[in-house]
Amino acid sequence: MNRVKSYACLILRENRVSINTYLLVAKGKRKPEVRAYVEEDLDRLIKTIASLRGISVSELLNQAIEVYLQLPEIQKLVERHRLDQIEDD
Repeated sequence: MNRVKSYACLILRENRVSINTYLLVAKGKRKPEVRAYVEEDLDRLIKTIASLRGISVSELLNQAIEVYLQLPEIQKLVERHRLDQIEDD
């Protein structure tokens, strides 16, 4: 059975507040959504690389984050703060 989850997002633009409501429909386990603001040239580069590789921007970013998390200095942080033991809600 599909799960439907909704959430609201407040946006402040030019002294105006708008509320956007999103519905997330997922089969099985839902992936959390993460948003980030990037420079325009980085946005174009990410989209172009994803297209050339035949993958989605989400998949490209997931792969990049996985590589980043394997860096020795990040692994030290994970170990020092026991971040590998964080439990889901």
